[in-house]
Amino acid sequence: MGIALALRGSGHRVVLVERDEAPPEIEPALAFDAWKRPGVFQFRHPHVFLGRLHRMLRERYPDLLEQLISAGFWTVPVSAYGTFRDGYQPAEGDEDLTQLCGRRATFEYVLQRYVREMPHVRVIDGAQVDAVVLEAQGEQRRITAVELKRAGKRESITGDVFVDCLGRRSPVFKWLREQGCGAKEQSQEAKTLSFSRHYKLRAGASAQLSEQSGDLDYLRYAIVYGEDGHFAIGFSIAENDDELMQRVRRAEGFDQVCHVIPQVKDWVGQAEALTPVMGVGDIRNRWIHWADGDRPFVLGLLHAGDSARETNPFYGRGCSAAFVDAHLVAEALLASAEPDKRARIFAASVRRELRPYYELSVATDKMFRARSLAARGLPVSLLERAQAHAYLSLAVPAAFEDQQVARTLLGIQHMRQPMSTIAGIRLMTRLLYLAVRRMLRLSKPVTWTLPPPRSHILAPPQE
Repeated sequence: MGIALALRGSGHRVVLVERDEAPPEIEPALAFDAWKRPGVFQFRHPHVFLGRLHRMLRERYPDLLEQLISAGFWTVPVSAYGTFRDGYQPAEGDEDLTQLCGRRATFEYVLQRYVREMPHVRVIDGAQVDAVVLEAQGEQRRITAVELKRAGKRESITGDVFVDCLGRRSPVFKWLREQGCGAKEQSQEAKTLSFSRHYKLRAGASAQLSEQSGDLDYLRYAIVYGEDGHFAIGFSIAENDDELMQRVRRAEGFDQVCHVIPQVKDWVGQAEALTPVMGVGDIRNRWIHWADGDRPFVLGLLHAGDSARETNPFYGRGCSAAFVDAHLVAEALLASAEPDKRARIFAASVRRELRPYYELSVATDKMFRARSLAARGLPVSLLERAQAHAYLSLAVPAAFEDQQVARTLLGIQHMRQPMSTIAGIRLMTRLLYLAVRRMLRLSKPVTWTLPPPRSHILAPPQE
């Protein structure tokens, strides 16, 4: 759908092949409960719409953004974050760190309704793509058609360019390999598990906006804001932490953990649970190289979203990265009519815009696993221990005391732009400078709510 948006007015025609049936005619706010979406396993899991996505909507599709706002979506500006509440000083670019809040089901419903009305878009609903057709083109192979199965019948669709948007379980890689067209894959297991649950504030309740995420060494949490008082709580834990996994996978244990964390308790204590606890496993960071250097393995084929690139979903970059990816596809299509050149342009732009977040996700997962082991008294390497200490002694306090650091870290979180080497050096210099000031007691003391120890999380509930 992002590709269809980006190609509006370009002269290209877009055919979307959708596995599920067309969405029902309902109010957008009812999509979470009423829209059956079996083709998207994460449909009802919490999603975050970062500043990068909000900026794209604000600048390119203001009418679509207005429809989302009308459906109940709302925004969280920089001034609402804890670091900035006490003496917020506006700065250029703050609007690009504004988060858009709402549920994924509502977002997709409004987006689908919008895209389906575009005259250059045709949607084939209830169709399963089950094969690709390749033909020789010189020394290379080119995709010329895809085969579909719909209502018990088979049909074929031809086209100039095909984009694989089939998600993390896309079979396209397997099909191409069977026909002699390989690709190189990098995959790093996150070795974490995620659990979440949806809630709605009771009538008249008003929870305090706070830091939306927290890192307790052994457990990470996130408060994901929805529309009309809806919200979700998410937890991420190491996959080998059996004690904690057994606690949060059950509703009573999940809510018990929520009530131990002050920031989360404020929300859950004023709300009713709407769903059971939902879990996600087999989490990995994956990057498929569909070209050998500058030479694409298959002509006429591009890959967007999780079909070729995915990061740990707990970091909330999936939807925003998908929109960026989609617009990079469109830019490559508009830049050249030559399949080989299109593929090279797309590969270069994806590496520039999205590869840094893949590498960041891999590094963050590795650090969290080490800190989780250390929190349980298990051995970790000296390097991992030093990295964890640097994070806790440099980055965390600086983010609470310095708006410059907070903005830089928010920019990374919201995918404002990949961090350059120079920007990274500036950030580290600033962190060291602030650390020295704290050591010399030249800084104003900064306090924040300390996380509860792991033993407190695992303690039996009090009667």
